[in-house]
Amino acid sequence: MLLVPNVTKVIQIEIYFLFICCHLMRICMRFQFILIAFFTLTFDAAWAQLGGGSGTANDPYIIATASNLDSVRYFLANPNLHFRQTADIDLNAYQSGNGWNPIGSDAENQRFNGNYDGQGFKISNLTINRPNQANVGLFSTLGTTGKIRNLGIQNVNVVGARATGSLVGRVRGSANTLIEYCWADGGSVAGDGATGGLVGANNSVQETPGGEDNPILSKSYANINVSLRSPSSAGKDKIGGLVGCNQKGTTINSYARGNVLTGTESGTTRVGGLAGCTELRGIIINSYATGQVSGGTLVGGLVGNLAGQGGNAGVVTGSYWDTQSSGTTTSAGGTGKTTEEMKVESTFVGWDFDGGTWETDPNINESYPYLFTIQSTQPVELIFFRGAVLQNRFVELKWATATDYENSHFLIERSINGLDFMVIGRVAGNGTTVGTTHYSFIDYRPARLDGYYRLVQVDFDGTSKTYETIRVQLDTSKKTITLMQNPVQRNKILLQVNVNGPNVYQMQIINLSGAILLSQELLFDGFFSEVREIDGLHLASGIYLLVLSNNQERILERIIVE
Repeated sequence: MLLVPNVTKVIQIEIYFLFICCHLMRICMRFQFILIAFFTLTFDAAWAQLGGGSGTANDPYIIATASNLDSVRYFLANPNLHFRQTADIDLNAYQSGNGWNPIGSDAENQRFNGNYDGQGFKISNLTINRPNQANVGLFSTLGTTGKIRNLGIQNVNVVGARATGSLVGRVRGSANTLIEYCWADGGSVAGDGATGGLVGANNSVQETPGGEDNPILSKSYANINVSLRSPSSAGKDKIGGLVGCNQKGTTINSYARGNVLTGTESGTTRVGGLAGCTELRGIIINSYATGQVSGGTLVGGLVGNLAGQGGNAGVVTGSYWDTQSSGTTTSAGGTGKTTEEMKVESTFVGWDFDGGTWETDPNINESYPYLFTIQSTQPVELIFFRGAVLQNRFVELKWATATDYENSHFLIERSINGLDFMVIGRVAGNGTTVGTTHYSFIDYRPARLDGYYRLVQVDFDGTSKTYETIRVQLDTSKKTITLMQNPVQRNKILLQVNVNGPNVYQMQIINLSGAILLSQELLFDGFFSEVREIDGLHLASGIYLLVLSNNQERILERIIVE
């Protein structure tokens, strides 16, 4: 018997099947739309937390607040984005619980591969308490195109597991990876293996011998105390003052000042004042360390170990450590010098002390060499701002900057009451320069009596900063020197000085018994009005006599110290 299929039923089944497929497709399309909408809204919400910009080299995303910084983590999938910090950032609000959540992770699509320019600004009060988490720092992991420049971190308290640093936990980089002009100062970092004051692990993902693909850590420093998280930490190795593990990484023109104290218990190994190790074609050039160092085995004042597989050991050239402050006369690489020798430029053979890389100053960095180039990346730093009344009653304003960075111009503002200001002039800035720059401006139409002046410094990107107000006294009949506050602070006296020519005053502070507690000269070199601060007094509570005298006058003021 021949069986003939029921054509009607087959067609009905096919139609029903097509209906189900279409319905499923509509569901999928709706779900896809929901997903697209969700991720679009998430991206828009993250973008809204930034300070502006579009992420290009010419229009970078602006990072001006802690919230802006926290939003960087949502933009890691695109490796070509640019970020620019435009203000100091305080992370105090991120101290509770586990503290700051490191930006990104070690997952390949979550490594930071963009460009972050701190413009010399700093991030303060970084707290991370994640003892069981690897790759811990402000940034978790830096990738093969990641770059972080011109950024400082101040007052840190970081605890992590393996690969822990204040700035970056782990670098999985290449020759295109760069950390430059970065620093960390004040606080501590503790972790398991591969832990450093600035960077935990500075490694290349490439295997090319000779260092051609090494990520670069350049012109940076750390003044951070580094230690193991605990005596029971897993993998108690590769601990350094600047970088823990410098395998397949290059460190150049950098230094570490913090202590690296890991104890001497069994298993602690590869500990160094600058780097715990610089193995497997790792390179250290023109760098130094001064901190105290302790550990179990392979401990060095500069670097703990240089060994490498198949003879591919690390290399150290032109680098030094302080044998006295470190407490050790041994190191796997570098040259040991006394503290006195470490403060003399001639010790550092081949270093650039003339081209703007290194400098020494008895008042900076305890006379050890410091990185002059880092100073050049700081925002515009005002040294002084003062006004002088010229003989024709014009007011001459003078000021100087220690460094200029992206300095477009200054606006000069004047007020007759110290509250309401108007712009009266503009002086071009000096762009980006290293060293002191002097500026001046003459107000040809000053106020009739006292005038108040202030400066507004403007960067090329429009960012501005307003400095403190000064008062210029045009009524020269007033007393030459007057006390601004009474009672005075225990360690500070403020004087309003109105000088009509070069003058030298003898200043004395006398107690009620007639004993002279302080005697010094006050030098004034021109026609000006200024506030002069006398500090470092450390006066006990009581009543004193302030005496100011020269050949023309004698000024007596009774001062009260509460």
